[in-house]
Amino acid sequence: MKIEKVVVAVLKKSFVSKIGFFGINQLIEFSMKTKSVNEENNSIDLEKILATHGLTICEKEFFRGKKNVFKVVDRHGKKGILKWGRIDNYQLELFQLAKEMEDQLCFRVPEILDHGDGWFLMEEVEGKELNDFYDEKADWALDVSLDIAGDYTLVTEQLCRTYRLEKSLPQMEKWLYGAISHWSKPILDAKLIDFSEIQRIKTDFERIIDKKQGDFFGWVHGNIIGDHILINDNKPYLLDLSMGNRPGVGYYDFLRSLDFYFLKAGNTDLAYHNILDRLDGVCDQFHEEEVRLVFALRNLGILGHDMLRHNVSYLGGDFERKRDLALTFIRRQY
Repeated sequence: MKIEKVVVAVLKKSFVSKIGFFGINQLIEFSMKTKSVNEENNSIDLEKILATHGLTICEKEFFRGKKNVFKVVDRHGKKGILKWGRIDNYQLELFQLAKEMEDQLCFRVPEILDHGDGWFLMEEVEGKELNDFYDEKADWALDVSLDIAGDYTLVTEQLCRTYRLEKSLPQMEKWLYGAISHWSKPILDAKLIDFSEIQRIKTDFERIIDKKQGDFFGWVHGNIIGDHILINDNKPYLLDLSMGNRPGVGYYDFLRSLDFYFLKAGNTDLAYHNILDRLDGVCDQFHEEEVRLVFALRNLGILGHDMLRHNVSYLGGDFERKRDLALTFIRRQY
């Protein structure tokens, strides 16, 4: 805990000047690369898992090129999805709990067929990705996202009660200020925004956290987005379950689904206006300044991380128009 408090203090201090900011970013980049290498060099014996359980790999890197998720088939011809290494904390427990709670939820989850240390096998669900409906049935797709985001809180709340999980403010602040720093750097490098605007975002978050402390953060999924949801027989399936603390209790997950919709949608201007309508609804329920600030954070993510740093292949619509509108959300000028 003491180390995390020191890290948070250093992260906050780095926003004072560009020199400190870019210096901290170099450390963040090094840390992330080291973590990635360690994950790739994990000690899990994939060949042993396949042989022991009679599995044959059918397709690799089918989901965003991820190297730890495979389509497999067992010796009886049953299809499944094998995930090994980089298993999130409580991921199996979330799947099992959500399966038990399905009668209370608007979504379904795949069944876990088998699991072991550092891996699990789940059923392969067939269907159409929710993001395939973004252009033809946008309102319906966003309603589905909103409903899932709402019901997912039932799962996280139950898991927290079962395992007596508590939030750690230093951990939450560490993620937040690290994300602001890491996501905004490519935007600054491209000279699309002034450093003072990033400082303002950091300062606004700091002011709210000073007032609300840990109450500003909630347990969320973090990625209730279009390619994590399949529609099968008119029922949505949430494919990948996770849990973490993020700012924006009650609305972070839906804002995350909105920014992914904006990233993927082919009709950029229509998506922009749809998002404005949805943001109005969220602001009616929650504190408007806080909602706009959290959505600014989310747009730092899609512009800085997805569009500029990684130039993701699944971007829809016109890049420059989408870039400019993302800057509008970041500046909260709408």
